[in-house]
Amino acid sequence: MKKLLLSAAIVALAANYSLAQNNSSVVQVGINSSTVGQTGNLNNSLVDQFGNQNISSVAQTGIANGSDVEQDGDYNQSTNVQTGVANMATVNQLNITPGNSNYWNISTIDQNGVLQTATVTQTGHSSHNLSDIDQTGTLQTATVTQIGIGAIQASDIDQSGILNDATVLQIGNNGYNNSTIAQNGTDNDAIVVQTEDNTAAVGTNNSTIMQTGSGNDALTVQYSSGNFTNNSMVTQFGATNVANTTQVSIGGGNNSMVSQTGTNVSNVIQVNP
Repeated sequence: MKKLLLSAAIVALAANYSLAQNNSSVVQVGINSSTVGQTGNLNNSLVDQFGNQNISSVAQTGIANGSDVEQDGDYNQSTNVQTGVANMATVNQLNITPGNSNYWNISTIDQNGVLQTATVTQTGHSSHNLSDIDQTGTLQTATVTQIGIGAIQASDIDQSGILNDATVLQIGNNGYNNSTIAQNGTDNDAIVVQTEDNTAAVGTNNSTIMQTGSGNDALTVQYSSGNFTNNSMVTQFGATNVANTTQVSIGGGNNSMVSQTGTNVSNVIQVNP
């Protein structure tokens, strides 16, 4: 099905190539900065900034790349760099801490290839949300959602190949969530869900997923409440490996390490009440 979509997209591009125009729209309310650079044809960029000290940078080279940036509040930063054909980057940032440069949302997206999709949603109150997405290849998808209240959260996604998907959801309340996903190959899927919830203490969730090969699946779910840490590392090489990890930290921390080569299935459940 995705191959059919690729063929249809290429046909559509050929039909519209004669239009040969790039489009850029920037709407700013407040004291903000926006830079847009487009080289090629049929590239589209939309930037909306409402607040103060928001910074957006968009650079597009190729054909029919799309970028949509929405920044609300103060001290949001977004950088989208796209090279290739029909790549799409969408960024929504909301900082509910007006006038305080100590708290911010930062998103960086770098895509090189064909039909790559990256979506970042960041909402923070007295928080630091950081997202970095790098994708090289074809038909890859990366989705990051960060919601923080007094939290520090970081997500790093690096994908190379075809049909790789990565999804990260981070919800933090006064603690730390850290996620790293690196995938190289074909049709690998990684999902990370991290929740840190404690106003009286500082909990931490750390997750690393590294997959090389084809058809590998990794799911990591972490919950921390209290001054404790969950650590999870998953490394998979080969084809159709499956790793599911669940960690719940309330009365103590959890550590898990999974390394699989070949075709294997791993299920780890750790609960420290």
